[in-house]
Amino acid sequence: MRSLAQSQTSQAIGVILSGAGTDGTHGLQAIKEQGGITLAQLSTTATFSSMPQSAINAGCVDFIGSPQQIAEELTRMSHHPYLRQVQVVDADEDKAIPQVRGRPAQKMSAGFSRFCVYCAAGRR
Repeated sequence: MRSLAQSQTSQAIGVILSGAGTDGTHGLQAIKEQGGITLAQLSTTATFSSMPQSAINAGCVDFIGSPQQIAEELTRMSHHPYLRQVQVVDADEDKAIPQVRGRPAQKMSAGFSRFCVYCAAGRR
């Protein structure tokens, strides 16, 4: 996320879902320092809550909610005129998600995964 913050500055959007450790917190802090937008999963809805809770405790999260609420907020934000529409280059989710996240696509629900690809591309 730090490289995202450096390259996209105020146009970066960072989302932390279930996870452990503090790397995500440092990434969201970098995004906030550049004026970007940050979201984190409500720790009571996360399988592993230490990463989202760390970011929440650090005060660097703009929106806190369940994965469903985060998806709804990202959808709401995507309609803002500040964001431009983007065409999906690779609509094959099995290929697109690992390219964006560097992790297997099975970790996220299909609809949310596809939307995250859209948001990552749309903020550029």
